[in-house]
Amino acid sequence: PVYDGLTTDELAEINKSIKERIDRIVDESYSDIKKAAGGLNKYLGKGMAWFPGYFKKKIVNAAVGKIEPYLETTFSAQSVKQDELVKHFINRIEKGGKYYKHVEIEAIVAKGGERVVSFVEKVNGTEKNVDEQDTAREDWNIANKGDYIVTNGSRRREQYIVPEKAFNNKYVLSGDKKYRPNENASVYALQISAENIRNYNMKEFDKLISNPMNPIYIEPKWQQSQSLYLGDYLVTPLATKDEVYCIKKEDFEDTYKSLD
Repeated sequence: PVYDGLTTDELAEINKSIKERIDRIVDESYSDIKKAAGGLNKYLGKGMAWFPGYFKKKIVNAAVGKIEPYLETTFSAQSVKQDELVKHFINRIEKGGKYYKHVEIEAIVAKGGERVVSFVEKVNGTEKNVDEQDTAREDWNIANKGDYIVTNGSRRREQYIVPEKAFNNKYVLSGDKKYRPNENASVYALQISAENIRNYNMKEFDKLISNPMNPIYIEPKWQQSQSLYLGDYLVTPLATKDEVYCIKKEDFEDTYKSLD
């Protein structure tokens, strides 16, 4: 996606790759490191000869311990992280009211590895569906085996992934690949409007007011970035209030109704 920074998953993958490279470097150059250490202190040299696994691990951890904090500080996502959303935004989202999902969905069980894109790019003030070849902006996730790939009942037919346990908790089979939402699919929701940004002091979203065509990014529970435009909704499950994520304006208004 087009934003400043990296998601938690992207940063973790980079750190993993760097650690693997350092492992190889230390392993292949250990004899030279041991020789240099022996020149400084003969007991250290002997220790490194007797316990190579221990010292290799110490060297790698020392290097990684310097690199990871630097990367975290320098390249951490310029998005609102899930722990921040849960800690600071749920009480604000509750003020938006309670909503229940009133339309059926379609769903299939994932084989694992499917890439599901659920982003809608804004072009000249309107939205259009985009495929992954056409856009640098997309919200996406990778399905694990047993997850459900859901096609929403909105006009846009948005697709997204729901883990098996969460899916079975929220939906009841009603027909061939069709499911009806139950009470556990209900949410608290707050529309991210200019008025609400000001009223609830949501400074993180201030730039949506002055530049509504460019999104803010949040990091939901599944640790991939989600774009949030002015008019979209932040929601949290009514029953658990244990996560926060975004639902696009059109999808929310097509599929949810107020309980208040």
